[in-house]
Amino acid sequence: MSLFSKRNKEVLTGPLNLDNPIVGQVLGICSALAVTSQLKPAIV
Repeated sequence: MSLFSKRNKEVLTGPLNLDNPIVGQVLGICSALAVTSQLKPAIV
């Protein structure tokens, strides 16, 4: 069994797709933090 077999890739990258709501929220807060210097004003 190869380290980068199709099954292993799916297991590693499955939770990182945009269907995961946590990933979507993290990506959203990252863009807000890119234009602010603190976390407090970034939280809406």
